[in-house]
Amino acid sequence: SRRESSLLLLLQQEAKPPVTFTVRMPSLPFKRPNKLQNVKGHDFITLNINDSKRNIKVRYKNNRFVFDIKMNLNVTLAERTFDMNMEKEKDRLSAIIAEQFKKEVTAFVEKVKKEKLDPFGFGWYARAYQYEHWKKNKDR
Repeated sequence: SRRESSLLLLLQQEAKPPVTFTVRMPSLPFKRPNKLQNVKGHDFITLNINDSKRNIKVRYKNNRFVFDIKMNLNVTLAERTFDMNMEKEKDRLSAIIAEQFKKEVTAFVEKVKKEKLDPFGFGWYARAYQYEHWKKNKDR
């Protein structure tokens, strides 16, 4: 899907900005209803990701490689389907967007993991930074 392609390119650091990304927003107390909600009453927010930086750390724990992915995104708000006081609630909105984006990335990585694929290059990180453990497990 287009959404997964965007996530893949962001994780590979190959995305050409801006990357447009729409996120479904959870129910929030500071949102005011708006006629732009979809028929099910869900709110959405559309972001333009203008710049992204990714940092991956790898460790070996309980006979498994653990990858910590940190992403810093420079985004602009392109659209929202709810009313709110942006000045007053921008920090809360930013935290919620970050959490929703984290859920999307985690779900995508898990989906790819089930297929036993590595389009992100995690294997290279394991080999480079945890060579002894990688060598023991390279055929698994």
